[in-house]
Amino acid sequence: MTTRLNPITTPRFEARAEKARRNKEAALAAFIGKKAEIDEMLARLAVDFIFSRPVFPTPLFVENSGIPRESAQRLLRLLRDGDNPILRTIRQGSGRRPAILAFPELLNIAEGRNVL
Repeated sequence: MTTRLNPITTPRFEARAEKARRNKEAALAAFIGKKAEIDEMLARLAVDFIFSRPVFPTPLFVENSGIPRESAQRLLRLLRDGDNPILRTIRQGSGRRPAILAFPELLNIAEGRNVL
């Protein structure tokens, strides 16, 4: 009768497990780095659009900002309804009529008074 080794305790298994752990850590670090990089790129695109057109209908932002549609809609929601809202709703959307949003800080600076 021969003795069989437990495959979980063999040096080969331990080496594979260590390699898998290193790969997992590297993949997670790459994900976090790329996520931050993509978030930064999307934020730049949003800021560029909002400063170029401080009053806009939401579909125009989605179409012209260069941000994918789902991400653009989520970003607009955060900018409008977040803890520290940056955008203000000028007109609520209704049916086929889109909502109109504005960046009041820039408008107030441009007008030299509190417009919104």
